[in-house]
Amino acid sequence: MRLASTVVRRLRREEDHFRRVDMDLLQDLVERRRRDRQVAELRDRAGVVDDDVLDFLLEMGIDADSVSALSLYPVVQVAWADGRVVEEERQAVLEAATRMGCGPGTRGHELLADWLDREPSPLLESAWQQVQLAKSESAAVPA
Repeated sequence: MRLASTVVRRLRREEDHFRRVDMDLLQDLVERRRRDRQVAELRDRAGVVDDDVLDFLLEMGIDADSVSALSLYPVVQVAWADGRVVEEERQAVLEAATRMGCGPGTRGHELLADWLDREPSPLLESAWQQVQLAKSESAAVPA
């Protein structure tokens, strides 16, 4: 009797363990597929084929819904040239964003507003440069 209950407890622990392992593996698979979809969408919108650049953009919080805001990075940089952004500069950048489809309520508009509120990290310039370089390289490849 005692041996049977010990075996049953051991089997239950093993079942619990493998159920947790299975759930972890399933969660990893779901996350990998979500990431793959994000990369594919970003590749289509950004016109960039380099996976390293796409991964870097995603790490920076720039996805398919916000990548168009990155094209205004040079303007944001000019707005910060004197160490602060005045309201007229802020409005001009956000109006330009709206004209190019990054209107209020979009992820791109939110990113731009954030970049105008707090001076962007130098990593953002690196992201912009990498996108420009990747686009020029892909345009230079003969069809």
